[in-house]
Amino acid sequence: MRYVLGVDGGGTKCDAVLMDDTGVVVGWGRGGSTHGLYVGSEAATNSVKTAVRGATAQASADIARIAGCVPYANFNEWLERPPDADAFVPAGEPALGFATAMATRGILVLSGTGSFVYGLTADGRSRHEGGHGPIIADEGSAHHIGILGVRAAFRARYSARRRTSLAKAVPRGMGVEKLHDVFRLLYVDNIGRSGIAAVAKTVNQEAEAGDEVARGVLMRAATELGELLVEVIQELEMQDSDDLMVATGSVAQGSRIFWQTLCDIALAVAPNLRPVQPRIRPVVGACLIALRDIGVKWDDALMQRIVDTQQPFLDRLEITPQP
Repeated sequence: MRYVLGVDGGGTKCDAVLMDDTGVVVGWGRGGSTHGLYVGSEAATNSVKTAVRGATAQASADIARIAGCVPYANFNEWLERPPDADAFVPAGEPALGFATAMATRGILVLSGTGSFVYGLTADGRSRHEGGHGPIIADEGSAHHIGILGVRAAFRARYSARRRTSLAKAVPRGMGVEKLHDVFRLLYVDNIGRSGIAAVAKTVNQEAEAGDEVARGVLMRAATELGELLVEVIQELEMQDSDDLMVATGSVAQGSRIFWQTLCDIALAVAPNLRPVQPRIRPVVGACLIALRDIGVKWDDALMQRIVDTQQPFLDRLEITPQP
C-alpha cells in the first residue's frame, strides 16, 4: 500500500490529509493560518507542522508523494519517516482547485478567507484576477462578506428597511452578547482577518433562514467577484467554452445563494460553462494530484471512495473550533 499526503494552507487554516492509493482517507490534521504576512512566518510554519503531524499521527506510513502549495523545507523533521527528495509535487491553488473536480483547466472561482478568479484554456492561455488581500480588495471573500455582515448588523437600528436578524446573530456567532462587544472585538482586541471572515458563516445561515438583508450581503459580494469572473471569461475568449467552472473555498463551496448568483453572472456571458461545487476540499485535491503522479487513474469510483471515507474526519472538524 502506498500513501500520499496533501497539504493546503490558507488565510484561516492549514489542512493536511493522508490518503492511501485506493482513495481511502486515513488521517486529517488542521493548523492555523499559513499567511505569514498576517500572522508571521514562525506562526505560519507552525500551522503547517500542526496539520502535517495531525494527519500522520495515527499512521506509520511510507509516503510516496506530497503535494500542495506550502513550503516543504521542514517536512523531513516533521514526519516519522522522511520522504525522498523527489516525493514533493509542487501545486498551486489553481491546480488544487481544479483537481477537486478532477479537472486540469477551465474557470476556477476561489472564495475562502480571500478570493480570486483564475482561467486556463485548452491551449495554455491563463488569466488570474483578484487575490490582493483584504485592504486592496478580496471582493467576494469570506472577509468581505464578514465586513458587510457586521456593517449590516450595526446599521439595523437606522431604519425599518435595515432591520435584520444579523443584529443578534452576528454577536452570537462571534461569541459575545451585544453589538457593543463586537465593536470591542474589532477595535480593541483586533481579532484580525480570520476572525472577521468567520462571520461569513453566520451571514449565510441567516440568508438561508430568510433574512433579506443577509441575502443581499451574499449577492452583493458575489456580484463584485462576478465582475472579475466576467473579465476573465472575456479576456480568455471563453464565451463559447464548455469547460467546468469550479467552486473552491469555504464560501464558494458552502453557500448556495452566493454560488447561484455567480453562476447566473457567468452563464449570462458564457452559457455553455458547466458550474460545479465539488464535494471535496482543496487539500483533498492535493492528494489527487499526488495520486496521479504515482500512476493512479482519476475516475468516479476513486472520487466516491474519497467522499465516503472523508466524512468522519469532516464531522470531527465541524465540531472543533476553527483556528
